[in-house]
Amino acid sequence: MRLRPIASAAAAVALVLGGLAGPAQAAAPEPSPLLIVRLDHTIRVLEGGSKTVDVTVTNDGPVAAKDVVLTFWNIDPEVKLTLPGSCRELTCPIGDVGARNGTHLTIGVELIGITAKPTPASFGVKSNYYAVEANAWVVHYKRGLDLAVTPLANPVIGRGGSTAVPIVVRNDGTETINKIGLVLRGDFGLEPTSRDRDCVSFDDIDDPKTYGKLPRSGSWGPAVFCTFDVDLPPGATFRPPADASMRIAVDDDLGGPFAYRGNVTAVALGDGPDPVDVESGVGNSGQDQFSYLTARTDFNYLDNFTHFFIPLDKSLADSAAVGGALTGTVGETKTLKVGIHNLGPTTVIDGVFDHHENWTPKVRVHIPTGLRLTSVDKECKPGTDPDKTDNWSSGKVDGWDYICSTRPWQRGAAVGEKVLLTFTGKLTGESAPGWVAADGGQQDTEPKNDRAAITIALDGAGGGANPGGANPGGENPGGEGGGLPITGAPVEWVALGGAVLLVAGAVAAFVFRRRRIVTTL
Repeated sequence: MRLRPIASAAAAVALVLGGLAGPAQAAAPEPSPLLIVRLDHTIRVLEGGSKTVDVTVTNDGPVAAKDVVLTFWNIDPEVKLTLPGSCRELTCPIGDVGARNGTHLTIGVELIGITAKPTPASFGVKSNYYAVEANAWVVHYKRGLDLAVTPLANPVIGRGGSTAVPIVVRNDGTETINKIGLVLRGDFGLEPTSRDRDCVSFDDIDDPKTYGKLPRSGSWGPAVFCTFDVDLPPGATFRPPADASMRIAVDDDLGGPFAYRGNVTAVALGDGPDPVDVESGVGNSGQDQFSYLTARTDFNYLDNFTHFFIPLDKSLADSAAVGGALTGTVGETKTLKVGIHNLGPTTVIDGVFDHHENWTPKVRVHIPTGLRLTSVDKECKPGTDPDKTDNWSSGKVDGWDYICSTRPWQRGAAVGEKVLLTFTGKLTGESAPGWVAADGGQQDTEPKNDRAAITIALDGAGGGANPGGANPGGENPGGEGGGLPITGAPVEWVALGGAVLLVAGAVAAFVFRRRRIVTTL
């Protein structure tokens, strides 16, 4: 299942690098909300019945959206909407939507006639912010499976805390459901768990053959998958029992300001043998104990999931620049690793995206002219101005100046983590030192280590020097032939597929890479 908003206010992906170089800039405009309205693009209504639908409103901006109003419009005559009592005719006040937060409006949708148009009947909804809108087709079905997850309020939880997620699953279809699968996942830094023995936890899906079976939508961290035997007739609801609740925990060193996403996905599962004891970790023929499960086709698959957000306030994260030192003879090929080292005390946030500020963690690298580059890290683009880099130039060798992303797999650096970029080239002679300048954003309040030198010393002259007035606050240089080499690559996290419906057979793919048995801490 994949979230497919019809229309949204898209944030421009422009990187802003401040304080490293260049002329003084004008004062930044006042921050503003970034509102997104989401509505299932196709709504299937049981013939003769009504379908409960949730219109989701999220604010990805850094400030609250005040007095939000939704208006339903472009409603075909065949579509009948039932709106909450707080609405006046087709206009519904939502109130304030906090920064990096969200809310929803629940409506009823009926199809009361057959449209004469060649396309299905439809309706739309728009907000009073920036003409943000979404639209949906409405079609009939006579019978079938329709499982829906009720939207969740955002949990009130801080760093180091945990809470049970109040999951409610509703059977909107015509068939009784006997087995349900629930997936609880979150951004990196959120830890899903469960008390139930019929659950399995996994950190990632790193097998291309397995991951390829899942539609991809965003990047996620760990997840927990649980199965429940139920007797859920049409119109009934299911809540995981208290002794098998699914919980979400927040790492105590998780950075901010940022709103971290959580997601709940529900699927109806096909029949299969009883799970073996999860303590053994295997099922029939040595397969994982959940490998037999298959997801059943759902007519309204877009409401099989819901998102929630956990906003955290501002924290500090000291991004120290990591330089490099090369030694050798002219003509030798050398590899240089430079980047940032997060000295904490919390993780670096993934970025800030709104109408006026678009920032992600990065470094600017100036390569010494004594190194003729032959290859550049794929996270680096030629240039000195992040606003003018070419999106198609990643990994391209072009000159000595580069802007490099330091957010591995769309997350900021963990506490103590080094994110290193690799440059390879041939030594051509001695030259003035280069440098690395770290941009740690608003979390980094220690400027003394934001710059580190890149030096070249020929004929074993040593790479530990720091000539040319380079800031001595940066970390010891690393690279081949001098100083203390910094080896290894940054930890790579492979994204778990975002909010997706587990199509037939995909549950088995989800749990194929099981990491550990879930226990409650």
